[in-house]
Amino acid sequence: YLERLSETGEEDFDGLLQRAIREVESGNLLFSRRSGSGDVRNLRHISIDEFQDFSLLFSDLIGAIRNRNHTAQLFCVGDDWQAINRFAGSRLKYFEDFTSDIDKSDRLYISTNHRSSANVISASNELMNGMGNRAKAGKDTKGNVLVVDLAEFIPTTIERERHKYVI
Repeated sequence: YLERLSETGEEDFDGLLQRAIREVESGNLLFSRRSGSGDVRNLRHISIDEFQDFSLLFSDLIGAIRNRNHTAQLFCVGDDWQAINRFAGSRLKYFEDFTSDIDKSDRLYISTNHRSSANVISASNELMNGMGNRAKAGKDTKGNVLVVDLAEFIPTTIERERHKYVI
């Protein structure tokens, strides 16, 4: 895979991140895109969504930016229960160690769930009892919760064909 990228001169996402880190570290701080241009030294805020999927490359890029711009403030949003990208290099340590790694930081918990129904949130709270802050329902709809014994699950023909390596 890497040989192919090298032969064709193409870059994958990790390659783009590595190039961005090199550019910032070497002092190339101007950027331009269709919506406008700017200078890394003038960034006031850096917003990071899905922070639970933060990786070493993202950390290195933010570190390079913060070395060139000491006043840029970070605003990160994440949910450690949704960390699913370890295969792509993400590590929860960045999420867990944020308040000790970043000077003058606070952690705020958003416990109100506006997406799920009250019954789903109640069942989820029972499953996760003792493993974090309990969620609160942000809406009154009750919703349905079905409890299923997976040992009794019989996949349909379509499910067996579509997921033959999983089932």
